[in-house]
Amino acid sequence: MVELLGWIGLFLFAGTLFPFITRRVGLRHLGIRFYTKYHCLLALTSLAVFILHGLTALIEGQGLQWERLLHTDILTGFISLLLMLIIVILAMASVRRMPFRRTHCKLAILLVVFFFLHIL
Repeated sequence: MVELLGWIGLFLFAGTLFPFITRRVGLRHLGIRFYTKYHCLLALTSLAVFILHGLTALIEGQGLQWERLLHTDILTGFISLLLMLIIVILAMASVRRMPFRRTHCKLAILLVVFFFLHIL
């Protein structure tokens, strides 16, 4: 169940990044568009699935054990979850109007790195 939730969250997160990827690659000019109105919905859904993934992993692993928390896969997963929470806070409309307007986009690159470290 833990692994299934992780993969579902990963595919939802990939859907969240799809508008950014289509802009960077240039597929937008070819008529291939992904509606950005689903971007926020996919991001929040992937955050909820990743929180369920983390809670399920903690429950199946008999709770918090400091020896287990120091393993790289659990540590990188925890850092990824914290980064996702920070990105959601920075992406809120009231915070986005402040000077660090696109900081949540830059943090997404760091989040992808920690995702891959968590998977490997």
